[in-house]
Amino acid sequence: MKSKMNIKSILFLAVISILSLMFLNMSLAANMATVSVETANLRESASSDSEIVGQMSQNEEVEILENSGEWCKVKYDGTEGYVKTSLLNMKNSEENTNTATEENTVNEVSNETTNEVANQTTTQETKPEETEDTDNGLGNYFVTEDIKIKLVPLINATDMVEVKKDQIVKAERIINGWANVESEDGKTRGWIRVEKLKTEAQKRADDEAKAAQEAAEAEAAAKEAELNAPAIKTSYVQIESVNLRKETNTTSEILGRLPKNTEVEVISEEDGWSKCRTAGLIGFVSTQYLSDKKVEEPTSRASTEIRTPASGNASSVISFAQGLIGSKYVSG
Repeated sequence: MKSKMNIKSILFLAVISILSLMFLNMSLAANMATVSVETANLRESASSDSEIVGQMSQNEEVEILENSGEWCKVKYDGTEGYVKTSLLNMKNSEENTNTATEENTVNEVSNETTNEVANQTTTQETKPEETEDTDNGLGNYFVTEDIKIKLVPLINATDMVEVKKDQIVKAERIINGWANVESEDGKTRGWIRVEKLKTEAQKRADDEAKAAQEAAEAEAAAKEAELNAPAIKTSYVQIESVNLRKETNTTSEILGRLPKNTEVEVISEEDGWSKCRTAGLIGFVSTQYLSDKKVEEPTSRASTEIRTPASGNASSVISFAQGLIGSKYVSG
């Protein structure tokens, strides 16, 4: 009889233990939640203005200590703090998903306007980014490329309208690299990554740099075309030295000096100036100093033919010799 009683007692205790474990597991499951947004702040108290004591990433688990409706007191990685309930997926919720819905995110941004949204970091040369919710740098910005305004500050959020490159938008606040902007016509308000925006000063500097680059490229192309342009004729310098100038005036920069009989290719002629190409240089020479033929240089030999008298007395020889005074000597 006692044996039967003992067996019943053991069975009863076993059932109680199993049920206790089941309820314990259910209780633990009910007190656990996962983060539903890419980044959520753990705050010191149940207030959007309180100090941030930690940050949690999407799908990480937290233990629910208290749930007051709008805020939950949780324990995360050994630290206790408060987080918005809308940023959590409760384990016992039928609506539990791995990502935050846009509705929750809109409510969160609208009510809290703090750092509870994803921090997407993409490095650019021009980045008017603020790391906290701030009023710094607000005002008009130019869009750096064709881009769509997002409904909420998330990369995969719903697109609203497209704004074109260089169109102006007004930034009203900046949160974690996202700018809350209003379209130029005032009809649309949404979110754009701050690296897709530039200030008026940045745009002006970029435009000036682009214009300078285009001018340099155009000048290089023009020079290349001139170097390859067909010449209309070949000419030669007619004076001892002439200046090859950058422009068609006598006060412009001198590119080089061309000595007599230097051969130049004439590309064009206008208003008394010839555009010449020689030795890889292109410049202008006064047309009056050029000719189609080289200047003949005098020879070093005397052009006078010297003849000696065939016969005669001494006086005739002297007279003949005096007539040669001043003539160059020619070796015999």
